[in-house]
Amino acid sequence: MTFDDAWVDEVRRGFKACSVFVWYPIYWLSYNQLNNNLISQAATLELGGVPNDIVNNLDPIALLIFIPICDKLLYPAFRRIGFNFTPIKKITAGFFLGTLSMVVAAIIQHYIYMKSPCRDVNGYGYIEDCAPPDLTVWVQTPAYVLIAFSEIMASITGLEYAFTKAPKNMRGFVTGMFWFAQAFSAAIAQAFVGLSSDPLLVWLYTTVAIISILIPFANARFAQGGIGFWFNFRNLDHEEEALNALPDSVFKGSKNKDTLDIEAVEAAQAEQDKIRHAQGLDKIE
Repeated sequence: MTFDDAWVDEVRRGFKACSVFVWYPIYWLSYNQLNNNLISQAATLELGGVPNDIVNNLDPIALLIFIPICDKLLYPAFRRIGFNFTPIKKITAGFFLGTLSMVVAAIIQHYIYMKSPCRDVNGYGYIEDCAPPDLTVWVQTPAYVLIAFSEIMASITGLEYAFTKAPKNMRGFVTGMFWFAQAFSAAIAQAFVGLSSDPLLVWLYTTVAIISILIPFANARFAQGGIGFWFNFRNLDHEEEALNALPDSVFKGSKNKDTLDIEAVEAAQAEQDKIRHAQGLDKIE
């Protein structure tokens, strides 16, 4: 055997991270609205000379503003008051913020239909034949800011979670699993194409919001009374410090087995066993 116990622990930690990513496709369903339906929504508003496909730049602008604020002010403030804002908590918060973004989009769409001279008429000619409602395109700002905050909490934290929880020689694989969730979400989005036109757009945003809010409150055992993403992964949250404290493995992959110093592996494993026992890591399931 060329691998050690520490590598097995790291692999197990990596698979635990992958189980968290199972929930991400629904989050990406909310996030991806800013690249398609929200742009179309902007085209029906009072633009004031601003191209409708420029408005979604509010998302990267908000990221540039709020990422340093979160890193330098928000997270340190939580630590000072003794609140451990772990990755699982951040991801849960990101799901909620993505849901709120869709709620805002649904409300905006409702008022577009209410204030437009053509109401909720169906067809491509809606934009050309009807005057825009008395709503500036900048009413979309809260939706983009909320989705940016959700990206900070869920997307950035998810990448960090994938990188820090995977074994060093499996980081590409675990990160790939994180991004696979977004690809799978794109496939799921095809089921909502039928709602992506007037007069059903309010239902589109509302449906995505409802599904997204169910993710923090529903798990694979929902029919048997499961109560949520947070409760499903609260044990991982409690194990966060222990998982991060796992000793590094000296195993670098089977391709290196011919040059592997077996005595060094055995000595390192004995030392790792002592550390794991002292930290109680040998009791982690």
